Amino acid sequence: MKLIYAVLSFYPILYITNFIISIVVDLVLMNHGYPANESTFGFGATLVMHKLCIFDMILITILFLLDVSTNSSVKKDHRIPWVVVLIFFNVLAAPVYWYKNIYQVRRA
Repeated sequence: MKLIYAVLSFYPILYITNFIISIVVDLVLMNHGYPANESTFGFGATLVMHKLCIFDMILITILFLLDVSTNSSVKKDHRIPWVVVLIFFNVLAAPVYWYKNIYQVRRA
């Protein structure tokens, strides 16, 4: 389960990085005379990855909010800040929460 949470936590960051790199590569290729429709990734693949990323962010937010409320290793005075951070900054907060409260705690 720890590995599944890790993949779900880091996928949005990997997707956003991949998306930005593909845009830059497409712009460079178009600057060198390649047609715009011969991009690195097709529109369909990008759309599927984007939908997966949206679903992943919703799923990991729900899973981690449930974990915050049931995880005994999260201190009671840290629960509300974690809820707020996971709701508003979920893309960046999910990997941090996974590392601090799932990976490190359950590893020991």
